Amino acid sequence: MTLFLYLTAALIYAQCTVGILLNGFIVATNFKNWRQLKILQPCDKILSCLATSRCLILFCMMSFNIIFVFFHQLFVNPVFISSAWVFTMLLSHTNFWFATILCVFYCVKITNYSHTFFIFLKTRISSLVHWSILASLVISVACSLPYGWFANDGAQYGFISGPAENTTFGKVMITRETHTRLIMFIVGSVPPFLIFCVAITLLIHSLWVHIRHMRGGGTGFRSPNLEVHFGAVKSMSLFLVLHVVYFVCMSVRQSPTNGGSWRIVFSVIACIPPLLHSLYIIVSTRKLKEELLKWICCQ
Repeated sequence: MTLFLYLTAALIYAQCTVGILLNGFIVATNFKNWRQLKILQPCDKILSCLATSRCLILFCMMSFNIIFVFFHQLFVNPVFISSAWVFTMLLSHTNFWFATILCVFYCVKITNYSHTFFIFLKTRISSLVHWSILASLVISVACSLPYGWFANDGAQYGFISGPAENTTFGKVMITRETHTRLIMFIVGSVPPFLIFCVAITLLIHSLWVHIRHMRGGGTGFRSPNLEVHFGAVKSMSLFLVLHVVYFVCMSVRQSPTNGGSWRIVFSVIACIPPLLHSLYIIVSTRKLKEELLKWICCQ
């Protein structure tokens, strides 16, 4: 079991390190462009917020798993547990909301729906980005603070391991606190997740309808415009799959039936979606890819 913990900790450390470097590169590139042009596009602002959130959450995953392996006794400290739960859930909620804002932004900018609400959003989406980011931060803080109280109570009965787990009362209290945390996580995470799914479904549907119209209008299958739309569909589909995987992993990790070994396994899987999506963003975005190649060549 000890060897398993060390191996998974090393894997999580490697995943998180690569993810932090990729997301840090996105933030650094956007910051460089902002300093040069004195302006940043709304999409780049959302990407910078999402990348920053991912950097922090990957750093927390890496730090907490290292602490779990080497400094396990800290997990029975009420102050540490309260702070860890609040900060981790704050980053998790902001990650969900920033991903949702990015998807809604793409949906509004790319789709051609004639509904009044879509037209209203399309004309004001740039000015709404700042308010959306601020609102997501406020909501994330409000959804994360309650974790401090329940985590503090759970630590009194041996949050991860301790004498209380050997008693019926201790097991009941730990299970009750875990159920409470799972409910809080669902309440805080399901709304942005549902908005994300609806927005990305509308976006994929609109792109496929546009592709069929282009085919029916005699536009060649190999036309550049059609390939761009196919690329957008694949990009959004990948974003949806990775977001669903991340949401499921985070939900299962909160489950009271999730044991210690499985919790670590799902921690490993939870690191994969933000890493892969950030890599895909860099590869599929011309200015990010050119900046990365320039940086690699200079080395």
